[in-house]
Amino acid sequence: MSGCLKGQRTGPGYKSPTDAISGRPETLMYVTCVQPNGLKDQKPDFLATVDVNPQSDTYCRVISRAVVSHFGDELHHSGWNSCSSCFCDPNKVRDKMICPALNSDRIYIFDMSSPKEPKLFKTIENDELYANKVSSGHTSHCLPSGEVMISTMGDEKRLNKGSFILLDGKTFNLKSQWNRPEDSVQFGYDFWYQPNHNVMISTEWSAPETVRRGFNLDDVRNGLYGHCLHVWNWSSRQYIQKIDLGSDGMLPLEIRFLHNPNACEGFVGCALSSTVFRFFKSGDKWEAEKVLSIPTKRVTNWITDDMPALITDILISLDDKYLYLSLWFLGEIRQYDISNTSSPVLVGKCCFGGILSNNSLVKEVGNTETDSNTERVFVQQKHIKGGPQMLQLSLDGRRLYVTNSLYSVWDKQFFPDMVAEGSVDKGVVGGGSRQYIQKIDLGSDGMLPLEIRFLHNPNACEDDMPALITDILISLDDKYLYLSLWFLGEIRQYDISNTSSPVFVGKCCFGGILSNNSLVKEIGNTETDGNTERVFVQQKHIKGGPQMLQLSLDGKRLYVTNSLYSVWDKQFFPDMVAEGS
Repeated sequence: MSGCLKGQRTGPGYKSPTDAISGRPETLMYVTCVQPNGLKDQKPDFLATVDVNPQSDTYCRVISRAVVSHFGDELHHSGWNSCSSCFCDPNKVRDKMICPALNSDRIYIFDMSSPKEPKLFKTIENDELYANKVSSGHTSHCLPSGEVMISTMGDEKRLNKGSFILLDGKTFNLKSQWNRPEDSVQFGYDFWYQPNHNVMISTEWSAPETVRRGFNLDDVRNGLYGHCLHVWNWSSRQYIQKIDLGSDGMLPLEIRFLHNPNACEGFVGCALSSTVFRFFKSGDKWEAEKVLSIPTKRVTNWITDDMPALITDILISLDDKYLYLSLWFLGEIRQYDISNTSSPVLVGKCCFGGILSNNSLVKEVGNTETDSNTERVFVQQKHIKGGPQMLQLSLDGRRLYVTNSLYSVWDKQFFPDMVAEGSVDKGVVGGGSRQYIQKIDLGSDGMLPLEIRFLHNPNACEDDMPALITDILISLDDKYLYLSLWFLGEIRQYDISNTSSPVFVGKCCFGGILSNNSLVKEIGNTETDGNTERVFVQQKHIKGGPQMLQLSLDGKRLYVTNSLYSVWDKQFFPDMVAEGS
C-alpha cells in the first residue's frame, strides 16, 4: 500500500499491519446472532453490539440489537464496506456492515454510523441473487475500488456453484457477478485476495441444499463436499488453477494470507480432515503442502468410531507470528508458532466445550495424545456449551474472542444443549500460558452467536490531531477575530487591534473529538491555559464541534452550528448525525 502524504486525512483502517498492532484497543464488538428456530417462533436474527471496554459500566454486556426484517435468515459472516485497502482515500468511510444470510439467500446491510446503535440500512432480497444465477452468500470483503465482494455457494436453484458477486460501494445495489459465468467452480465458501501478487484464492464447502439438511457421512462418500482450492487472476478476474488437496484436505473452509503484503503464502484449515495446508507461490504456479494434522479421537456412541477435531476457523496474528485453530468437535483452541511456516510448532492451547464434554453418551476409547494440558475451562463457574468456533484476535494479540455456533442445523445435530444457551466467550491465549477472563451472554433464548467484528477506525496518518479551523469571523467594529476549531471543540477570540499580531483573549470549549470519541485519548498537554472546562448546554453534552459562526450586530451574542459536511460528520462525529443542534 502506498503511504499517505504527511498530514493527509485518511480513509478507514491502518497504513500497515505494524501500525495496526499499535492501534487503540477495541471497545465495541459486533456479533451476528441467529435464532435457530426463527421461522417457527417468528423471531428475527440480529446484529448485537457488545461493550468490551473494561472501563465501561456496561463492560461485557450487549448494549443494542439491530434486527433484520425477516425470519429464518441465518446470518453467518459479516464484513465492513471499506477497509485498510482504502486507507489513503479520505472519501471512504467505514460505516456499513454487510451480512449475508445462508438460509434465506438475502443480504443485509447495517448502518454503523452510530457505533453503539447500528440500524438496518438495506435488504437485498433473494430474487436479486437468483436473477444473477447465485444463492447463499457467504464471505464479504471490501475492495480497494470501494465495492463489496461476496462469495456465493449455490446457483439460483441452491445447487452447488462457487461464484462471486459485487455490490456498489455507495448504493449497495447488487451490480453483477465478479467472475465470468463460465469460470464458476464446483463449490464455494471463503476467499481472500493479495493484490501485490495479483491473486485471489477461494475455498470449498458444499451446496446450500446439502449443508441445510445436516451433516451426513454418505454425502462425503458421494463427493458432495469440497477438497480443492481455486486460484484466480485478481486483475483479469479469470480462473487460472485448481489445487486438489485430496482426502487429506476435506472441507477446506477458512483461508488466510499472511498479513505481510509482500508475502506470497498463507494457510487454509480443512475441517473434516482436521489438517492445515500451507499454500504458496512457486514460479508461475501456486502449490500447497500439509503442515499440520490433528489426530482423531477413538470414540463410542457417535456417528463414526473416529471423531475428527473439525477445524472450523483459523486466524493469524497481525505480526504473522502465531496461527490459531478452533477445533469445534474436540473443544480446543490451539496456538502455533509459525516462524517457520512450513513447520508450525504448538505453543499453547485452551480446552472448553466439545463433543466429549457436552455429550455424556459419547466416550473416548484410549488417548492418542500425551499432552496433559487438557483441563476443561469453566467460565464464571459455567460449563461452556458447544465448542470454540469463530475466532477474533485483538490488534495487539492479547485478547482472543471466541463464539461457539457453527451453523444452526449442525449446532442442533452435534450440540443440541447449546441451542438453548447461546454465548460468546472471551479469553487470552499466549505463549503457552493462559488466562480466562469473561463470558458474554447474548440471552437465554437460544441465540447462536457466530461472526465477530471490532470497531477500528483511526482515520489518521499521524498521531498529531489538528485543531481544524472551519470558520473565522470578525466583529463589526473590527476589534475581534473569532475562530471555530472543529476537531478541538473550541471557539477562540483574539484582539486584532494590531492585525499583524492578534492577541488571544478568551475561548469557549464544547464538543470536539476528545470529548465525543472515547477511543481517542490525548497524550500529554501542550497548552498551559487552564480554561478548558467543557460547556454543557441545557445539561446536555454537545455532539460534534463548533463549526459555522455568526455574531450579533452588537457583538454580544455568538451563534454556532456543529455540522461541517455530512460525509465528514459521519467520519469524525458519528454520534452527532442523529443529534444535530
